[in-house]
Amino acid sequence: MSEKRRLRLMAEQRRSALPADQHLLKSELMCERAIEVLKDVVEQEPKQAVLSYIPFRSEPKLDTLMKWCWDREIPLAVPRTDVRHRRLTFYLIKSMDQLEASGAWGLREPGPVCQPLGEADQIGCILVPGLAFDHEGGRLGYGGGYYDRYLQTLQASHGCLPLTLALAFDLQIVPQVPMEEHDYRVDKIITESTTIP
Repeated sequence: MSEKRRLRLMAEQRRSALPADQHLLKSELMCERAIEVLKDVVEQEPKQAVLSYIPFRSEPKLDTLMKWCWDREIPLAVPRTDVRHRRLTFYLIKSMDQLEASGAWGLREPGPVCQPLGEADQIGCILVPGLAFDHEGGRLGYGGGYYDRYLQTLQASHGCLPLTLALAFDLQIVPQVPMEEHDYRVDKIITESTTIP
């Protein structure tokens, strides 16, 4: 078994073992810490979009953070997954009611009423999902490479990347994530107890 596969299994098991009340409480704490970071990024330029994802399985809940964006009219976009071409396209959403369970793997994705994020739209922050992270910003995703490809495309077209932010439980932090040349690190990792770096 590869080191990446071993780490994925371990992280998924740890995260899934969290009792529901702890999962919710820790998710809330993460969202509060993330909001403090976002205040410095997007409240300065309220037209800058926050790119998020819709939590799946045992990922931290992001409801508090998403509601904070909507309450301040900060544009919020979430992805549709194109499995055939292995890419993400982000769509603006104004509520959870605009999602439908039609995506790959049973993911909830933006419905037909949602507008795609335009090429000219400014992005202030990208929330990046993952299974394990290390103190150097190393990220272990689910193995499809969707976010790495999206970040690569964004960097190629804009010349730089906005702030990349990961929300993860303390138990998802590992000594070292095996990284390959095409893997992107995240700028900050926010857990229920700390911010890295």
